[in-house]
Amino acid sequence: MGKEYSIGETAALLNISRDALRFYEKKKLVMPRKRENGYRYYTEADIRILLDLICWRKAQWSIEDIRSMYDEGGPAYMGDLLTVRIEEEKKRIQEHKMMLRKLYVLQYAGKKITEGLNQYRICSIPRTYILSEMVDTYDEVRELWFAKAKNPGMEHCVLHEQYTVEEGALTYKCYLALEEYPVKKLKLDEVASQSSWFQFAQCVNIIYEAESDQVDWAAIEAMKRWAAERGVCLTGEIHGHYLWNNQRRGEFLKSYIQLYMPVKISK
Repeated sequence: MGKEYSIGETAALLNISRDALRFYEKKKLVMPRKRENGYRYYTEADIRILLDLICWRKAQWSIEDIRSMYDEGGPAYMGDLLTVRIEEEKKRIQEHKMMLRKLYVLQYAGKKITEGLNQYRICSIPRTYILSEMVDTYDEVRELWFAKAKNPGMEHCVLHEQYTVEEGALTYKCYLALEEYPVKKLKLDEVASQSSWFQFAQCVNIIYEAESDQVDWAAIEAMKRWAAERGVCLTGEIHGHYLWNNQRRGEFLKSYIQLYMPVKISK
């Protein structure tokens, strides 16, 4: 006769709780014997069954799947179930990888804000891809974003506003844009490869708090004054976009806007 184990000894041996053992018994996945005094005891065969159960449960198999596998009683059925679970797990892995990439992109935007909030500075602007047609109003570019945000990764595009001096007149255009870092992280290289882009070696840059999600003219004039006071010569081109908002219990408090203007580079 092989060795027999009490419920306490079995729980300690397998590093599981007594409640777990009772649960497996309730589900009829293991059936310990009972002595005349009512105490359960587990045989070596029961221990082997429990070791398998623990293995399947650690692989996140449901009780229903485990029961089906044992009820069918064949390796072919087990193989089919494993194939399904492997494909499900691959899909989850891809979803988790995409989520991690999105979190890195959000972290990138958050770092921008913490490092540049309310500070004028001269810095470079990385390659920035124009990922939509240019339109004339902010409402139009918002509609573009609604349409393109259905595609994975494109929801991270910024609604970019650009003022440019053309033939002595200031023109305004909006489009969806994304810097190189998020493009790489979100694996949008193929989309970006078919898009035009810009980058600037030097810009006057600030991230400021605003009451709307659009660049306002007061912030533009303030940046021009800051540059003029320091003898910084600007090209006249203006770029800006919304980064993030702050709200409390559903009530909007403020937006964070990035504004920058290219600096003329002396030859």
